[in-house]
Amino acid sequence: MASPATASATSSPCSPTAGTEQAVDIGPHLDAKIAAARCYATQLGFQLGGTEHVAARLRELAAAEARRVGGGTPSEVLTGAASCTALAARHR
Repeated sequence: MASPATASATSSPCSPTAGTEQAVDIGPHLDAKIAAARCYATQLGFQLGGTEHVAARLRELAAAEARRVGGGTPSEVLTGAASCTALAARHR
């Protein structure tokens, strides 16, 4: 059986309820994510410390996730069905 890292979209052993974590490199998209987050100014105070802290907090979070999973690029870590979708997209 193929490992999750090498499985194709059609033969993936991943299931929507699996606890598999899949790191996704968001480095090329981080600036766009920050700009999009700033559009939700009313939510940023309690979630990220206000609009002035959005960029730093999201960059810190992406770096922390990368370190946690042993990656070298800013990352988001997906689990369950989302990790299966990311895994399948990688192997198309």
